[in-house]
Amino acid sequence: MIIGVISAVVGNTIINYAVRKYRKTWFVIAILAASILLSMVLLGYLGLFRTLRSYLEVLPLPHLAALVLCTWHTTPPTRSDTAT
Repeated sequence: MIIGVISAVVGNTIINYAVRKYRKTWFVIAILAASILLSMVLLGYLGLFRTLRSYLEVLPLPHLAALVLCTWHTTPPTRSDTAT
């Protein structure tokens, strides 16, 4: 929590300095738009793959589900998968 407070104070100070120096406010809107866009892309990616993964877990074809995302980061490698 303290890191968030410190970063908010530093960010606010930098933005206030830039607005006073350049007398332009368009970059404040650009920063907000970029953060919203990045958040939208990352959350959309996460939601899509979580939905796809949960859908594939209930499919009656376990071999298809195993090929696509169901074993993604969930099963440890077996001895035959590792290099000797």
